[in-house]
Amino acid sequence: MPKDDTNVRFSIRFDLNKESHARAWNKVKNIKNGDRSEYCIRCILGSENMDDELKTVIQETIRSALADIQFMPIATAKEIKDDFEVPDEINDFMNDFNDF
Repeated sequence: MPKDDTNVRFSIRFDLNKESHARAWNKVKNIKNGDRSEYCIRCILGSENMDDELKTVIQETIRSALADIQFMPIATAKEIKDDFEVPDEINDFMNDFNDF
């Protein structure tokens, strides 16, 4: 990185009429002036991993909740297939795709 680019300035404005902006400003204004940039950088970088972490927590929660549950099939795939009749209109519609 060239020496000229080592200190980049960034400005942000808060629209305090918007609830999310007001909440963010209330957090930022309580940070000591010299620490605000570092705080914002940590928030930006921390949000990058939030989706993956949330996904992991949800998966682990579901896995844990289902761990002790035993599933018993009420019908086999063949039984379901034998009991299910596709209406002629749907068969005709699907067969039209085979003509392509």
